[in-house]
Amino acid sequence: MLIEERERESDGMLTSTVYRKPTYTNRQVHNVKRGIVRCLYQRARRVTNMSENLKEEEKHLHKVLQSNGYDNASIRAGSKELPSKDHTNTAEQEEGLILTIHPYIAGLSKSIQRVCRDFDIKTAFKSGKTLRLHFTKVKDTISITTKSSIV
Repeated sequence: MLIEERERESDGMLTSTVYRKPTYTNRQVHNVKRGIVRCLYQRARRVTNMSENLKEEEKHLHKVLQSNGYDNASIRAGSKELPSKDHTNTAEQEEGLILTIHPYIAGLSKSIQRVCRDFDIKTAFKSGKTLRLHFTKVKDTISITTKSSIV
C-alpha cells in the first residue's frame, strides 16, 4: 500500500514523497496495465512536491513496472501526463451564458431548445413529479415476520 509521507527539511520547508509500507510487494495486476501505470504516475505527480523526489519516484515506478512484466511501450503510454481538467475555464465560458430550465413536453421541448440556441440561451429539461409518482408504489411492502433468513 502506498501512502503520502511528509517530511520537514532542516531549512523548514515541507516536502512530500510516496511511502511504501514494508508489506508492499511491488506486484501489480497485468489485465489493467495502462490504468495502473497512469494511476501510479498521476499519484506520484500529485503527491510529490519537489522535482528531485518526482524523478526518483518515476525511476522507481519504471523499474517496478518492468520487473512485473510491463513493456516499455505500456509504461510510456501510461506515464504521459494528461491535460488537467481545469474547471475555471468552463465557469468563465459559461459566465455570460443564460440557462433556462423547463418541464419536458414531448414534441415541444426540442423546438424550444432550437429557438433558444439561436439566441445563445442554454436550455435544460426535467420531468416534473406526476400524480402517478405520488400515488403508486412499485414494490409491495413485506412485513418482517414473513421474511426469512435475514441477518
